[in-house]
Amino acid sequence: MIINRQYVRPFTAVSALCVLVLLSACSVGKTYKNSGKKNLVVNAQLEDITTYLGVHQMTSNCDIQYLGSVELKSGRIELAIPTEETAYLVVAFSSSSFFTGSSNFRYELAINMQPTQQYELDISYKDKIYNVAPYQRDSSRVGRRELSGAMPKQCAGR
Repeated sequence: MIINRQYVRPFTAVSALCVLVLLSACSVGKTYKNSGKKNLVVNAQLEDITTYLGVHQMTSNCDIQYLGSVELKSGRIELAIPTEETAYLVVAFSSSSFFTGSSNFRYELAINMQPTQQYELDISYKDKIYNVAPYQRDSSRVGRRELSGAMPKQCAGR
């Protein structure tokens, strides 16, 4: 089979451009500055998916300030989340395949974090099933109770 070189170069350039567009679509804003007392443990079990945790603060007036994002990989990560305001966390899952296309899913939750408490966030993606579950550790650090993660009533629907 003979390939005409005049068609190979444009095809290669278009392919390279497509890859750059896909990579830029996966980028997030600023990296979260993880400084201070660690009060949130994220336990992630992720299969073949790109996942980010967006960290925001929500005021009592429902104003949201973006603080940054953390790329999640399978494993455990400890984060320092500010406790002055309600923590508004966004878990963003993204996958793409040449054959199946792209898939995006967001899970948003609000946690009124207390300075003296510890929290956990279990995040998983397996067999096309997403799971996000927030918990508060009890003072003995042995047990934990599941949190609703629901938006504050005054902010619901905004």
